[in-house]
Order: sequence, then structure tokens, then C-alpha cells
Amino acid sequence: MIQVGDLGIGFVSPTAIHHKITNRSDLWFIRGNHDDPAACRRNSRYMGEWGSCGSLFFVSGAWSIDQAWRTEGRDWWHDEELSVGQASRAFDDYVAAKPRFMVTHDGPAGLFERGGAMMIQNFQRSATSTLLQAMLEVHAPEWWIFGHHHVSRDFVEAGTRFRCLAELESITLAID
Repeated sequence: MIQVGDLGIGFVSPTAIHHKITNRSDLWFIRGNHDDPAACRRNSRYMGEWGSCGSLFFVSGAWSIDQAWRTEGRDWWHDEELSVGQASRAFDDYVAAKPRFMVTHDGPAGLFERGGAMMIQNFQRSATSTLLQAMLEVHAPEWWIFGHHHVSRDFVEAGTRFRCLAELESITLAID
């Protein structure tokens, strides 16, 4: 089981998170924008900033549209998105991997821009959504699962089946 971010690491009691994660040997997670990156990196169940596992590739992080109302170090972190250098390395790794499955917290920017399948009025591209769009443009995986937008959507675009998960929603896929 892979949790697609916003687990609340840094938002809730460390004891509660420790219990949620470590009592499930089948649970792994990527980081969302509502997770403390440093706390995630210390957790043995954290998959990492980006990488591949067989035919699956993952990318952690996203931009917080509401960061102006948050406090740095408490409920917002300056490194919520990959750095420019990390994004470049992640892109190169993705191109080399050509995965069948993509798991991210956010989705490619084109999905949310005017005319996109999940169009958001006044959408602002972020470093993360731009990176993910560039990844999609060089290689379209069979599946792309994400959750940052907290709505349940299932659609096909550009040859990829996208699945945006609502809060607490799950799906089961056979991944080799």
C-alpha cells in the first residue's frame, strides 16, 4: 500500500503517526505538501523524494496554495517541493525508467489548466506540476495516481489513465 501524501507528518502527534505507519508492514508513503519533509525523511516507511520500484515511479511533494496563511516550520515547509537540482535528477531518472505506473502527490499542470480534464479556475503552475507535466510529455505511463486535490476523478488523457484520490480513498492495482 502506498499512501500518496498528506499523511499529516508534522501536523499531528508523532506518536499517532508512528502507530499508523509502523504497525502496517505493507504501508509505504510519499510526502505531500502537508507533511514535514525532515520528519518524513527520518521515517523508515518513507519511499523518498523520488525514485522507482520496478515498473513504478514516484515523486514526493507539492506546492501549498495556502502558504500565506501557514507558519514556516509548523505547518508549512520551505522545501515542500523538490529543489531545482532534485527536479532535474528526478526528471532524468523518470526518462530512464519509463515506468508503467506513476504515483505522485500532485498531478501534471496540463490537467488543471484551461481545457484540462480537472480544470481549476485561476490555476497557477508550480515547480512540481510543471515537472510532472514535463515528465508526462516525454513518457506517458499507463497509470498515474495522485491525491493533492482531494477529489475522486478517474479519466484517460494522452493515453494515460489518471486517478485522483479523494481524502481516505484507495484503489487496488496489480503492480509488478
